[in-house]
Amino acid sequence: MLKLVIVGTIMAAAAADYTYPVNKDMVESIKAATNQWIPAEPHENQFYGWTNDQLSALLGTVLAPPAEGFETVTAVAAPDTWAWRAQSQCVGAIRDQ
Repeated sequence: MLKLVIVGTIMAAAAADYTYPVNKDMVESIKAATNQWIPAEPHENQFYGWTNDQLSALLGTVLAPPAEGFETVTAVAAPDTWAWRAQSQCVGAIRDQ
């Protein structure tokens, strides 16, 4: 009995990481909703068998908590007018590009 519990626990842990988001019901609902394109069957999908962590890694966004101790910036009002020729320090010759 103990062996069965251990094997079941290992199987549950392995299955918890593998939750492929596309299933047959989702594909069928897409097919019923539109005829503009045909979704790939779940077993034909190029991402079949990938874990959620592997799929999320493709998204390219890493959400990190905000750093502690950062300075806050006080907003100031923008001027109504601004003449870049008179007030900019970055004025240079216009080159033919």
